[in-house]
Amino acid sequence: MNDLQGKVALVTGAATESGLATARALAAAGAALVLCSQQGEEIQALAGELRAAGGRALAVTADLRREDGAAGLAQAALGEFGRIDLLVLISAVWGGGFIHEHSVQTWDLVMAANLRAPFLLARTVLPDMRARRSGHVIVLSADSALGTYPRDGAYGVSLHALNALSEAIRLENAPLGIRVDLLCTGLVLSQGSPDALQPQDVADWIVWLATRPPGLNTGGAILVQHPGPPGAA
Repeated sequence: MNDLQGKVALVTGAATESGLATARALAAAGAALVLCSQQGEEIQALAGELRAAGGRALAVTADLRREDGAAGLAQAALGEFGRIDLLVLISAVWGGGFIHEHSVQTWDLVMAANLRAPFLLARTVLPDMRARRSGHVIVLSADSALGTYPRDGAYGVSLHALNALSEAIRLENAPLGIRVDLLCTGLVLSQGSPDALQPQDVADWIVWLATRPPGLNTGGAILVQHPGPPGAA
């Protein structure tokens, strides 16, 4: 396993519980962090925490559904650290229900957050990675992207599309040495719920992916689920 000393990681959705846990874990592995969220106070506090612990961190408040938001984030990251080695996309917004009962507003909101934002940021960050022939993209999706379930609605549809986007990025950039990993998780809850993944579980998987040897490729979506209580079938 490699550490992340000298690497720069950009984490979106950094104010979510999975994002907070992931940022702390990547910093502990040695990475400099660029934290992005629309919740500015939370990521500023996290950046301060990481700097106080001796790390390097930059917090950027941005709406990644907008082209100028994605471009501004990338420019801020490159201006501060000169490179982006690892892009971690955490952006899933829930919007379930029967398709025929969806409002257009809900549909557009979910598609913008879960598909448009990752697309806009990837197309902004990838040219620099391609020029350096080095980089790593980790996309956090969900098990809803691996099947079709009633009432998953726009959420399920958007994550199916996100998985397809991730695979397209992987195939297009693998010849240049850029890795793309797709992590599909089951239910993630905090508060120590015994029947769900914890945010730290997600962070541990992301750090493992980010630090594994370069020649060890996953080659597809990784499904991570809680095993359930002891004795569960």
